[in-house]
Amino acid sequence: MRSSLLRMRYRQQWLILLPGVILITLILCLSYLWVRPAVIGHLLEVKKIALKDLVTSVWSISEQYHKKVEAGIISEQQAKDILIAHINGLRYGPELKDYVWLHNLDEQIVVHPFSNMKDMARFKDLDGKLVVPSMNEIVRESGSGFVEYYWQLKDNPNIHEKKISYVMLFEPWGWVIGSGFYEKETYASLDKLTRQFNQWVAFAIAIISIIIIFKMRMLMRTYSKSVRQEEEIAIREQRFQDMMGCVEMGVCILKDDELVFHNQSADEILKDVIVNPNDHDATIESKLKYLLHFVHYRAKRLLDESNDFVESWYNKADGNRCFLSTHAIYNSQVNEYYLHIYDNTQAELQKLEIRRLSKIIEVCPLSVVITDTGGIIEYVNPYASKVSGYSMEELLGEKTNIFRSDRMPKYIFQDMWKTIKSGGVWKGELLNVIKNGELVWEYTIISPLFDAAGKIHRYFALKTDISDIKQLEKDLSVAKIKAEESDRIKTSFLENVSHEFRTPLNAISGFVDLMDEADDEEERLEYREHIKDSINNITGLVDDMLEISQLNAGDIQVDYDYWNLNELIEEVVGEVLPGVDTEKLKKVEVIMDFDSGLEDPTVVTDRNRFMSVMMELLKNAFKYTEEGSVRLGYEIVNQDLRLFVADTGVGITEEEAPYIFDLFYHGNSHYFTLHNGTGVGLNLVSRVTKLMGGSIEWSSAAGEGTRFNIMGICESQDRNLGMSDGPQKSANRSNWAI
Repeated sequence: MRSSLLRMRYRQQWLILLPGVILITLILCLSYLWVRPAVIGHLLEVKKIALKDLVTSVWSISEQYHKKVEAGIISEQQAKDILIAHINGLRYGPELKDYVWLHNLDEQIVVHPFSNMKDMARFKDLDGKLVVPSMNEIVRESGSGFVEYYWQLKDNPNIHEKKISYVMLFEPWGWVIGSGFYEKETYASLDKLTRQFNQWVAFAIAIISIIIIFKMRMLMRTYSKSVRQEEEIAIREQRFQDMMGCVEMGVCILKDDELVFHNQSADEILKDVIVNPNDHDATIESKLKYLLHFVHYRAKRLLDESNDFVESWYNKADGNRCFLSTHAIYNSQVNEYYLHIYDNTQAELQKLEIRRLSKIIEVCPLSVVITDTGGIIEYVNPYASKVSGYSMEELLGEKTNIFRSDRMPKYIFQDMWKTIKSGGVWKGELLNVIKNGELVWEYTIISPLFDAAGKIHRYFALKTDISDIKQLEKDLSVAKIKAEESDRIKTSFLENVSHEFRTPLNAISGFVDLMDEADDEEERLEYREHIKDSINNITGLVDDMLEISQLNAGDIQVDYDYWNLNELIEEVVGEVLPGVDTEKLKKVEVIMDFDSGLEDPTVVTDRNRFMSVMMELLKNAFKYTEEGSVRLGYEIVNQDLRLFVADTGVGITEEEAPYIFDLFYHGNSHYFTLHNGTGVGLNLVSRVTKLMGGSIEWSSAAGEGTRFNIMGICESQDRNLGMSDGPQKSANRSNWAI
C-alpha cells in the first residue's frame, strides 16, 4: 500500500513540476516583450539627460571665460582660442567616438572634429532636412533643445543613422554648442541586456530542471528505502511485544471495553492505589478494570479533542498520594486502545518544588542569573531583566561578559573564577554595565551548583544594586574634602583680609601721630593726604571684599541692556583719572583707541560689571606705569569685538605669571610693595569676566609693559559683524552667578 502511494506521489509531482517549468518560461518571455518598449524609452531619456548635462557644462565653461573677458583678465580672442582647443579635443562615449561641435548663427562651423566643411547652411540629411538651420531655429526660439536627423557614421560615411542632438545658444559670442548620439547605440545597450536576460532565463531553466531530476531521484530512493523499512517494521513489532513484559511502565490493552492484556509493571503501579473511592478493598483485577474503563472513556473523549494524555493524583492505602500519567493510543485497524501507565509521583513533586522555588525567584527583588560552566546564561529572573535593560530573550545564550565593564581590573575576575571553579562561594562588588551604557555597582554572590555525581554543572549568581550606596559614600567623601577645603580657604581668607586691613590702618595710625608732632602746615597737609589715601584703600578693599562675598554666595546677577561703547570707555577714564597722581599724568599719556571698523558703537552689556572690569585694569595700568602711555579701547579681530588695556609699565615676570589672578597675590617685585596692591583686583576681573560668559587673555614681559584682552563681556549690534540679537538673546545669561 505504501509503495502504491509513493508511485502515485511520483506521478503527481511530474504532472505539477513539468507544466510549472513551462509556465515560468512563458511568463519570463512575455514579461520581456512587455517590458522592452518601456526599457527603450527609459534608456533614451537617460541618454538625453546625460547629453543635456554635457552641453550645459560646456556652456557654463564658455560663460566663465566670457566673464574673464569682461573682467579684462584675457582678451575675447584668447578665450575663444582656449575654448576651441578644449572642445576640439573633447571625446566621450564607450569608444570615445562622441564629440562636441560649435557653429554660429550664420551656419558656419567653428569646431567640428570630423568635418572640414565650414558652410553648413545647405547641408541636408536623408529626409531632406536642413540640419544646421533647423538647430539655429530652435536656439533662436527657445535658447536650447533637442534635434532629430539622419547623420553619417564616422567609421562608415556611406551609412546614415538616426541621431539625436542637443543644441544650446551661447549668445555673447553667437555660438551654438551641440552634441549628440545615435539612437542605434540605445538598441545596442538593450541587445546586450537581452542577451544577458536570455542567459539568465536559460540558467534558471537549467537549475529548475536539475532540481526536478534531483527531486525525482530522491523520491525513487525514498520509495526503495520504504520497502525495506516495511520489512524491518514487521520484525520490530514482534520484538516490541516480547519486550512489553520487561518495561517499567504499565502497559494495558483494551478492546470492546474489555481488558485484553496488562503487564507486571501495571500490577506494581496499581498495587496500593485506591482508584475507586467507593471500594478501598478492590482486587488488582477490579482496580485495573475500573481504572482502565475510566481511562478508556476519558481517553476516548480527549482523543476526540486531539489530546490523548491523562494525568491525575490518586490516594494510596497508606495515606500517601501518587501521580499517575496515562497515555492512550488508538489503533483503528484493530479497534484497540493501548494504555501506558507511568508513576510520575517523584517527578511531579520535584516539579511542584521547582515551581515553588521559581515563583520565589521570579518575585525576588534581587537579580538572579544561572549559567553553565562556561558562563553562558541559561536563566535570568524578571528583576535581572528589568535592572539590566535587556529582555530575557536577549540575555539567554549570551556570556556574562555582556555585563562586564572595562572599569574593573582583570585580577578580580581571575580570583572570582578561581574561587567558584574550586567549589567555593565568591562575594564582591562589581561595576557592571547595562544595556543603555550606564554603569551600575552591584554586590554579587556566585555559588556553584553540583549534580548527583558531585560535579559542578552550573553557577548561580545573586546580585543587588548598590549604586546609591556607592554614590552616597562618594558624596560623603567629596563633602568631607569640600568641608576641609572650605575651612582652609576661610582661614586663609581671614588671615589675608586681616593683613590687608592692618597695613592701611597702621599707616593711618602712624600719620596721625606724625600730624600731632608736625609744626609745619604743609607737612600736616601731606600727612592728611596719606591718611586719605589709606582710607580710600580701606574703602576699596571693603568694596572688593563685598563683591567677592557676593560672587562666592552666587548673589551677583548680570543685567544686560543697550549701551554706547565709546561713552562707556570714556566714562571709565573719567572715573579713574581723578584718582591718579597729577605728576604721573604728566609722564604717562592716556590714549583711547577705538577701531574705525565698528560703525555702530552700540553694545549689549551689564554697565556695572563692564565698568568694574575696565576700571580695575585701568587702575592697575596706571599703578605700575611710571612713564610712557596707557592705552584702552577696542578692536575688531576675526569679526569679534575685543576690548583691551595696555601699558608700558614694569610688566610681569615669568615667575609671577601663573599667580596673577589668585586672590591676595601681590607679586615679588618692589613695585607691588611700593604701591600697596591688595591682590584682589585681577581676581575680581577674572571672576566677573567668567560670570558674564567672557574670557580674558594677557601678554607681558618684565620691563616692557602688559596688555590685557577681554572678549565676550559685551556683544556688538553692528550688522556688519553679524553678531548679537540684542538683550532678548543675552537674557538667558541674566541669572548666571559664580
